[in-house]
Amino acid sequence: MGNIDGALTVAWEAAGDIAEARLGRLDLILNPPGRTRSFRNDSVADTTVMRLSANAPGAEVGFEAA
Repeated sequence: MGNIDGALTVAWEAAGDIAEARLGRLDLILNPPGRTRSFRNDSVADTTVMRLSANAPGAEVGFEAA
């Protein structure tokens, strides 16, 4: 996932712990397959995000509302 413009907070879960990081303009993050992740715009300004997803054979990509 890449943050093209604005500020974006990303979160992920690993071994039962949740970590968060704030991405600034042009920052990137890579999450391995199978890891629970989320993202949100905590600012009042718009943000533009680029998200790339790919499936491994037999894997599913799903989306849920927060």
